[in-house]
Amino acid sequence: MQMLTKELLLEYQDNINEVEKLKQEYNEKKRQFEEENVELILALNSFQAGLEEKKQEIRVIAEEEFKITGQKKLLGGIGIREGINLVYDEVEAFNWAKEHSLCLQLNQKAFEKIAKETDIDFVSREVKITVTFPAKLELEEGK
Repeated sequence: MQMLTKELLLEYQDNINEVEKLKQEYNEKKRQFEEENVELILALNSFQAGLEEKKQEIRVIAEEEFKITGQKKLLGGIGIREGINLVYDEVEAFNWAKEHSLCLQLNQKAFEKIAKETDIDFVSREVKITVTFPAKLELEEGK
């Protein structure tokens, strides 16, 4: 059986330290880049917003054109796809699913929350072991 050693934990701590150092360097360079390129970033954001507005305008026009002409292939390669949205009352749908024993799925998260607080005859409890790591290793005696 292998045991934890101080050397292994020191290597782990060195890796943590290196990751933190690299994150700081990355964040500093990112901050510098954003500072040096503020006009570029503002222009990009502005054009992206304008692009999204234009795209929405084209969507509306294309949908209207499709409703009038029935054509699904429009100018510039713009295409139309038809799908179906279902509109229904969720309570009625759930009652239907129970009645027909179909489309039912356990809400596992909610069930387990209840099962932790309540004795349910078919639920047993097992001990689960989880290894946790501190933000900073304590390798000195008494610390």
